[in-house]
Amino acid sequence: MHPMAVYLRRELRRAADPKKSGPMQAYMKNVQPFYGIQMPARKKIFQSARKKFTLTSYDEYETVIQELWRGKFREELYLAVDIAIYYKAFRSDPAMRLYEWMLTSADNWDTVDPVASHLVGDLVLQNRKHESNLKKWTRSKNKWLRRTALLAHLRHKNKTNRRLLEETILSMTDEREFFIQKAIGWILRQYAYTDPKWVIQFVRKHSGRLSNLAKREALKHQNKRKTS
Repeated sequence: MHPMAVYLRRELRRAADPKKSGPMQAYMKNVQPFYGIQMPARKKIFQSARKKFTLTSYDEYETVIQELWRGKFREELYLAVDIAIYYKAFRSDPAMRLYEWMLTSADNWDTVDPVASHLVGDLVLQNRKHESNLKKWTRSKNKWLRRTALLAHLRHKNKTNRRLLEETILSMTDEREFFIQKAIGWILRQYAYTDPKWVIQFVRKHSGRLSNLAKREALKHQNKRKTS
């Protein structure tokens, strides 16, 4: 095992708080156990690891992420995501395969969403050829890949490929899956900060196809402005 992964696991065990682990697991409705370490403490552990170890190659980057992602405790997966995001130099084209592996082996939104928006989304902006992955994932049986096909646009703002976003949303409007409908509403609400008129027009045009949940989420901030 990579020395950084060994160190991180040891520090997680030391910082474990049994009083918090149960409530954290219950909140996530997750079968995977928690150490009971909240984000600020986890960030400090990662910060201390960076002072002791340096990742100098993509292979090391992938190895540490995979070792932690396979961990027994949820905070190990969170650290895998922290590492994946932090080392920007290795967030290059070969990493898309790694990120897809993470998504297909994920079991809940808490580990999916940062991979979707930060890692996959940023890589798509770097190289638009990866939009082909988003198109492929739209048709996947894996709901987390389908959710990623939506949330990968979350941070694109005025660089959003609206045609692709529209096609992706409309391909999933008939789904009853909560996490998909929530993601449709979320990405529309987020894009409304960039182009509110387009979002309002899109929702009106496709009102009969969009779920009530998606429409409510999409127009949440617009409706607040009207009532304020």
